[in-house]
Amino acid sequence: MKQDSKMISTMLLQFIFLGLTLFYGRVLGSAGNKWGYDYADGPKFWPNSYPNCGGQQQSPISIGVSEVVVNNSLPQFNFDHIKNVTNLKMTLENNGHSVQIDLKGNNLQLTGGGLPGTYNAEQFHFHWGSEDKRGSEHNINGKQYPMEMHVVLYNSNHGVFSNALNKTGGLAVLAFLFEIGETNHHFDEIISHLTKISHKDDHALLNTFALDSLFPHDAGVYYRYYGSLTTPPCYESVIWTIFKNHIIISEEQIDKFRHQVHRNYANETDRDISDDYRPVQRLNNRVVITNAEEGLYYNNFKINLPFNFYFMVLLFLVCRSKKLARGFFLKHYSWIQMLLGSSCVVYLLLIVIQSTSGFVQSSWGYHHGVGPKRWGELFSTCKGRRQSPIDIRTQDVVYDRNLKQFNLSDLDKVDEYRAKFENNGHSVEVHLSDKKLRVTGGSLPGPYTVAQFHFHWGSVNNRGSEHAINGRHFPIEMHVVMHSDKFQTVADAMNVTNGLAVLGFFIDVGDYNDEFESIIRNLRNIKRKADSVIIKALSLSDLFPQTTDYLRYAGSLTTPPCYQSVIWSVFVHRIYISQYQLDQFRSLGRTHYPGSEDLINNYRNPQPLNGRKVTTNVQLLFN
Repeated sequence: MKQDSKMISTMLLQFIFLGLTLFYGRVLGSAGNKWGYDYADGPKFWPNSYPNCGGQQQSPISIGVSEVVVNNSLPQFNFDHIKNVTNLKMTLENNGHSVQIDLKGNNLQLTGGGLPGTYNAEQFHFHWGSEDKRGSEHNINGKQYPMEMHVVLYNSNHGVFSNALNKTGGLAVLAFLFEIGETNHHFDEIISHLTKISHKDDHALLNTFALDSLFPHDAGVYYRYYGSLTTPPCYESVIWTIFKNHIIISEEQIDKFRHQVHRNYANETDRDISDDYRPVQRLNNRVVITNAEEGLYYNNFKINLPFNFYFMVLLFLVCRSKKLARGFFLKHYSWIQMLLGSSCVVYLLLIVIQSTSGFVQSSWGYHHGVGPKRWGELFSTCKGRRQSPIDIRTQDVVYDRNLKQFNLSDLDKVDEYRAKFENNGHSVEVHLSDKKLRVTGGSLPGPYTVAQFHFHWGSVNNRGSEHAINGRHFPIEMHVVMHSDKFQTVADAMNVTNGLAVLGFFIDVGDYNDEFESIIRNLRNIKRKADSVIIKALSLSDLFPQTTDYLRYAGSLTTPPCYQSVIWSVFVHRIYISQYQLDQFRSLGRTHYPGSEDLINNYRNPQPLNGRKVTTNVQLLFN
C-alpha cells in the first residue's frame, strides 16, 4: 500500500513538473517571439526570432530617384473592382502595433500595374511618427514623411491570404505617403472611430466606403521593387508599389492617430502607438523602376538640381560683389580666387549647362553617351557578381546528365499570326509576347513564354556576339527572351530570381539561309530608331540549329538594368547565314539618326564568372 502511495506521489510530482515545464516553455516561447518598435523588442532584434527579417530583399527601402529606372511597359492599375462596397464589411482594429482595417465579405480585386494576375485586398493599415519629420517606412531621397498607408493584397491563385504569405509574388502592397495640409474628409469615417479602438485588440465596425476614395487624385505614377513584409515574419514575398503623389491630411487629423490609440490593453498604463515604422533596409543590388518619366522627378525638380542651383546663385553673388569677394569667401575658400581670376560669366554658363543637363536622364548605349563600362554608374545591378555575357572556357564546363532536352514544338505554331519588328535604337527586335509560344524542358523550373527575340552584331566577322567560346566571338548572336509562366510579362518577371530565361544562338557566316528571309528583307524598313513594321508569320524554331545541345549558367540581362534573373542556355551548334545577309544588319549602322550612336557593335563584353559554374547536357566538343 505504501509502495502504491509512493508511486502515485512520484507520478503526481512528474505530472506537475511536466505541466510547469510546458507552461513556462510556452510563456518563454511567447516572450521570445514578441516584437515591437521599442529598443528591447525593436527591428534590430527581429532577426533573432524571425530569421527572414535578416534576408537580402527586405523592406522598406530608401528610394533614390536618381537611381530609378524607367520601364514604360508597366501599365496603369485598374481600380474599378477595388471600389466595390457591395457586401463589404470593414472592421477597424487596434492590433497593438498599428491601426488596421480588415476587409471581409467581398473580394476587392486589383488588376493591372504589371501584377502577375488578380490580387484581392485583405486589409490596410498605417505607420506614423510622433512628429511630422518621421513616420513613413519608405523614404524618398532620404526624406521621411509623417505617415504611410499600406494596402495589403494577395494573389487570388492562392485562395486565402495565409497561403500566399511566403510565396514569391504572393503578396502585393500599395504604399501611399502622407503630407500635412488641409483636412481630408475622406478619412473622417476612420478617424471618428479611433476613440473606440483606443486599446489593443479593440474593434469597431465602420460604415463602408470606396477604398480608392482614400487614394491621391492622381495615382498614375508609381515606383516598383521586390521586397518583404515590413513586420515579422518579414517574408520576402511582396511586390511593392509606392505611389509618387501623396495623400494630404491635416495636422489635427494625424495627431488623433498619435494620441488616441495605445499599444497596451485597457487594464494597463496607456502608451501611445507612435513611431511604428521599421528603418530602411539595404537595397542589395535590387533596382527600383518607375512606370513613367515623371518618376524621375520629385517636387518638380530633378534630384541633382538644388545643389547646382544654390551653387550658381552663390557664385553669381560672388562675381557681382567685389566687397564680398574680397571678404570672407576669399579668406576661407581660396578656390574662389581662382574662379574670379577668369570670367565669372564662363563659369556661370558651365554650371547652367551642367544643371540643365540633369533634366535629361543619362541614356545608356555602346559607344557614345554612357557605354557598358559605365552602366554601373546608372544601374547598380550592372556591377553585380552574376552578370552576363561571359567567356565560356570549354575545359571548365561540367557535364550534367540531369540537364534535359528542350521541347520547342510550340515554337512551330504559325497560325497566320503577324509580329511587330522594331528598331529600338539598341537592336532590332521581333515582339512575340501576345503569341503564347511556350518552351518547356531544358530543366527549366516550369514553362516559359517567349516575349521577343533580338540580335547583337559587330562591324567585322570576328566580333559581334556577346558570349564568347574560349575567347572567340562570332559575328552575330540571337537572344530569345522568355518569362516564367508564373508572370504575365517580362516586366513582372525581370527582377525575380529565375523569372527570365534566354536562349542564346551564335550566328556565323555560311550559305544563304532562307529561314531568315522575312527578317533580312524587312531590315530596310526599320533603318531608323523607333521604326517598326509588321512581318508575316515565321516558325521560330526553323531559325534554330537542328540540335538542342546547350551550355547552362545563371546570369543577367546583358543590357541595363542588368537584372540577375536569367537562366542562360547558350546553344553549342551555330546558325549560319550568308555574308550578304549579315551585311544587311550592318547597313543599319550607316543610316541611323545623324549624330547619334551607330547601330553596330551593339554588344557588351564578357563579364567575370565570379565562381559560377557552366554546365552542359552533352559531352562537349566545340571547334
